[in-house]
Amino acid sequence: MKVVLLVLICIISVGFAADSLNISLVASLPTDDLRGIDVSGDIIYAFCKSSKLYSIDPGTGAAITILDSITWSGSTIPFGTNLAGRWISCHEDVAYLADWTTGIQAIDISDPNDLNILASLSPGAPIRSVFPYSDKLFCSANISGEYIVDITSPTSMDILETLTSTSNFIDLITLEGDYLYICQDPGGLSIWNVSDLSDPISFVSTSGTAVSIDISQYGDTVFIADFEGIIHEIDVSNPTLPTLGENWYPGSGNIYRIKREGNLLLSACGSSGIWVYAYPESSPSLADSGYYEFDSAVIVDIALIEDLLVAADANGHIHFLDLSDFVSSIDENRLPDRGSIKLYPNPFNSFCNIELSSITKSNLSIYDISGNLIDILQPKKCQDKTLFQWAPNKEINSGIYYASIDVENSFSKKMLYIK
Repeated sequence: MKVVLLVLICIISVGFAADSLNISLVASLPTDDLRGIDVSGDIIYAFCKSSKLYSIDPGTGAAITILDSITWSGSTIPFGTNLAGRWISCHEDVAYLADWTTGIQAIDISDPNDLNILASLSPGAPIRSVFPYSDKLFCSANISGEYIVDITSPTSMDILETLTSTSNFIDLITLEGDYLYICQDPGGLSIWNVSDLSDPISFVSTSGTAVSIDISQYGDTVFIADFEGIIHEIDVSNPTLPTLGENWYPGSGNIYRIKREGNLLLSACGSSGIWVYAYPESSPSLADSGYYEFDSAVIVDIALIEDLLVAADANGHIHFLDLSDFVSSIDENRLPDRGSIKLYPNPFNSFCNIELSSITKSNLSIYDISGNLIDILQPKKCQDKTLFQWAPNKEINSGIYYASIDVENSFSKKMLYIK
């Protein structure tokens, strides 16, 4: 049975305040106990522990409207199993849900005022993460491994392939459809070539109970979160040889989900609330951070709509936080728009194209990993873009190199040259 509610939430104040970077709580909306949330357009979709999905319009200010909700026959996660996972992912007017016992649910969200179940698929294993890409749905199923599902027609989903496992496959992500990055426990990160999924091409061991994964917007860094409260940075610029980087320790409790949004890295830290990090490519130290700790909540998932941070509470609320002061407090010179920079192909074995939008620069410098100047490139003329091409000479060895651009504050882009 469908339930349509209209709810107006007023601005509220609470006993806890954000840190000096000014993350402020705008409002909280009571719901059923939550597993996860995702955003499609400007609508929030909230998946409950009981088999229920809400569609929610955040509106403006503190006015929030529940547009619709839908239920189906399912069950909650067994007692003692943590709520970490990518429980819901929206893709092309469909919300894909990982229901622990009934399997994969495909919900029509083309009209958020009228949610409908399109199809269900039961692989016979508990699903806890779903990640759609193009016409495939990648599904983590704990000890049962990984299922790859054909979603060419969401009304008739079919399993294409199964990856077996000796550990729990918890969460996953793919970038450009080339590589599949799987967060598994015990273990860490395994990387698979999507064109040949017979065996992983590499593996990196991390400490703790690995539960969540995301990848930087630049595509060369994967973040793995341990349930015990550690975020690991892993360099995957060479997918066959990933390397561990720095570690960060948000809050003092468990981590349920991490999510990258542009130059921000968001962390849902259970009873420790929400942590937000600035993650600029030019200086990825995560030094700038903000947090919000609630009076009584277990934050298990997060999403972002412009400067509005949306947090899912396992105890039954959706919290809305204003990040505008935090974002404006960051030095804009340290956070240039990297969305206007493209390298292709990368990795490369003969030449690499470097494309800049909205940046005018007379030349570009190439440095090696030790900071030695290797080459200086002249741009090609193009209407609203600056184009470069680097073709290393035969004396240049394989390895990591940086294309460096000076615009008020210099920044670089990592390249991998393979002879």
